[in-house]
Amino acid sequence: MPRLVKVYRYDPATDIEGEFREYEIPDTPGQSVMDALDYIHQNLDPSLSYYSHSRCAHGICARCAVRVNGENVLACVHPLPDNDVVYISPISKDRVMKDLITKKSAAPVSAGKPTAKAAAKDVAKGLISRPDHFLIFVRDLEKATELWRDLLGFEVQYGGRNEAIGYHNYLIRFGLVYIELLGLIDWKKGLSSGLVKSEFAKYFETGHALALSYCMAADRLEKLAEQVKNGALEDAIGPLPMERTRPDGKTLHWELCLPSGLNTFQRLAWPIFIRWTTPDEERLSWDPPAQHPNKAVDILGISIAVRDIERIRHIYEDDFGLERVGEQDVPDLGARRIRYQVAGFSIDLLTPAGSGIVEDFLRQCGDGPFQIVLAVESLDGAQKAINPEKVTLKPAPEIPGGLLIDHVATFGIRLVFVEKDT
Repeated sequence: MPRLVKVYRYDPATDIEGEFREYEIPDTPGQSVMDALDYIHQNLDPSLSYYSHSRCAHGICARCAVRVNGENVLACVHPLPDNDVVYISPISKDRVMKDLITKKSAAPVSAGKPTAKAAAKDVAKGLISRPDHFLIFVRDLEKATELWRDLLGFEVQYGGRNEAIGYHNYLIRFGLVYIELLGLIDWKKGLSSGLVKSEFAKYFETGHALALSYCMAADRLEKLAEQVKNGALEDAIGPLPMERTRPDGKTLHWELCLPSGLNTFQRLAWPIFIRWTTPDEERLSWDPPAQHPNKAVDILGISIAVRDIERIRHIYEDDFGLERVGEQDVPDLGARRIRYQVAGFSIDLLTPAGSGIVEDFLRQCGDGPFQIVLAVESLDGAQKAINPEKVTLKPAPEIPGGLLIDHVATFGIRLVFVEKDT
């Protein structure tokens, strides 16, 4: 017996208002909503507009989001209901471009789980409070420390050791925010144990360091971890209690949510999340803001280079609850940019729009942190503190007035200096 499906049809170029049209399709066991739409398009009405299987078919890109009998679903993974009549309509009728395609579905609106993502996104909003730190994994920690201190003009402090994971670190502080230079206590042991992933081992045969990821603070870490686990990053774990002993014997305590699982030494296109259980006031009393010779006073933003910007953006928006504040081409980088902001801190996703700097960087380093922007009290002061014989400062191509240090010179990531409040 055939199934009756009513599909919303509307073309703003010709129609005053939309209407439901009836289609009879075969009653095929196990068919999805997308299968039903495919049958209608291929056999009954080729004028039907929707996002087809060719877009994804795995519940990842989320372009195929529709309403089925009043419920928001992903057509490619949601079974066609057993109701006598099935109604299929766009997510939002007031934003229809044509039939089931809406302006909202032109960007990802859901991921991972096919239902209840709109509500989850609303819950996730506001859970991320500020930037916390930036992880650069180095082959030779002492050498990297000398470079950042003696050639780049930063004050660098020994952070301590984490014997459980097997690393030690140096920190470049800006109050509560810092850059972390991270190295293994025993490199050979790290390689043999699998702590260092094979692609890193291969990279370090020719390179010295690699920016791994960045960390954002979240006061309601349990709620954020729940959102992440229910989204596209199925390997997410946490909150996990952590600690590290400082050189003065004091112990720092915090909790982590790791969106990509237990292996800390991974290069990521998204942040890890932290909640400090040692109070901020206590940490600042132990380590007041550093006085950097290069006059750096704050970190203003980070750029992440990615291949699949559509997939990454839905993670940032649907799973992390971040609101997009801008989207534009950046010709000087040969890239397209999507920007988010948290407490005045900018997070940029960059994807190649052809050949150029971002494409070259991705070919060499893969998805992950591309650039950090730092505020300095004066660019003249920064230039005086940086060793001109070893490090070349040049204009930042996409930031007027900014000065760039290439990632090769910094052991891991591009740095851009801009004057404070510019």
